[in-house]
Amino acid sequence: AAGNAQPHMGVAGEAALPSLNRANAKPTAVNFVEVETRALVPPTTLAEHAGPLFTAHRGAILALHRSRRHDEAIQRMDQLIRQTAAVFGPASPEALEAAVGGARLCNELALLAMRSAPYSQDQGRQGEAGATSSGAEGGCRGTLASPALLYLSYALQLPVLTAVTCNNLALHYVDNSQPLLALRCLAAAQQNNAGEDDVSVHAALNTAAVLARLGRRSEAVAAARRAVELAVAERARLAMRGGQVDSARELVAAAHHQLEALLPDKPGR
Repeated sequence: AAGNAQPHMGVAGEAALPSLNRANAKPTAVNFVEVETRALVPPTTLAEHAGPLFTAHRGAILALHRSRRHDEAIQRMDQLIRQTAAVFGPASPEALEAAVGGARLCNELALLAMRSAPYSQDQGRQGEAGATSSGAEGGCRGTLASPALLYLSYALQLPVLTAVTCNNLALHYVDNSQPLLALRCLAAAQQNNAGEDDVSVHAALNTAAVLARLGRRSEAVAAARRAVELAVAERARLAMRGGQVDSARELVAAAHHQLEALLPDKPGR
């Protein structure tokens, strides 16, 4: 049951609320779900989909990230995207491919940054105070006080994977005790779903988790029920098309677990 979850460092008085568990962790309470951008397409098409341009420069960009030269990593990605658009045209398939590659890599680096060293809660509060209220991200961008925000804010400037970026940006704000900004990002994620960029199940699951942490239990249950409906529908859609349903099964299981954790305990449970 959710009441047995270990406390998670965050706002005062939240020790009794569900703890955060990442995508690959064994579910123990209400879970938050990262969107691993490299897993959004079948592994056999990953290199082609991400673009040979970013495949060739990935090592150099990762090296800049590891040496904490985050601005230079973003500048390198931006330079590659702009050069591609200049050579092939801004509306060309090549330019779109480069933008997708950049957005994927930005999300990957942001998740790496969040896992390794979340920035301080004081910085997080500054981020919420400086949040904007316009743009595709639905007002979920704060001040650029952390590497994750740098990468995700740049990704939001690209015309692709907006929902993925907003979902992962919400996780950043949750980690830094900014649940209201997280909810804005999750709302934006659900509004910007399209095709492969559809992360509606992830966003619904994370919305339920944020609402639960805020004590808005009935809204959290409604969001969890919505996640179950979306996950089941996605599994059925993939099965009809003969697609890979393993990841869809995992999301269905996660959604059912989330809903069960939020519902009142049964007598004798």
